[in-house]
Amino acid sequence: MKILIVEDDAQTAMQYQLALEEKNHNVVVTKDGKEACDSYSNALEQVELKTPVVSPFDVVILDYRLPVKNGIQVAKKIMAKNPKQKMIFATGHMKEILTREAKEDIPVQVIEKPFELDEFVNKVERLAIA
Repeated sequence: MKILIVEDDAQTAMQYQLALEEKNHNVVVTKDGKEACDSYSNALEQVELKTPVVSPFDVVILDYRLPVKNGIQVAKKIMAKNPKQKMIFATGHMKEILTREAKEDIPVQVIEKPFELDEFVNKVERLAIA
């Protein structure tokens, strides 16, 4: 699977990346909302050249609190480009996310920090194949 991680904490991003790469997943890491949107757009352009209506990533993993653009803003930008993109918020702000998600009508999964990396990898893999 190809996975985009949007996480501003370098150590956390590295833990996610290593856990997913250990399961042979291809991982792209971005550190802020703007970089995430740019990476997504670039990847989408590359995929669309080959086959239209295909997601460039099997799953996008978003932190909520990010520099430049927050996770909700990134999710909205991605959903505007590709409404079928599967996303997971990995955040310690579960209540805030669920309230805003319902308000913003963004169909995403949420996993609340702190969590075990095995639980995280399982959730990512289950969503990707769903």
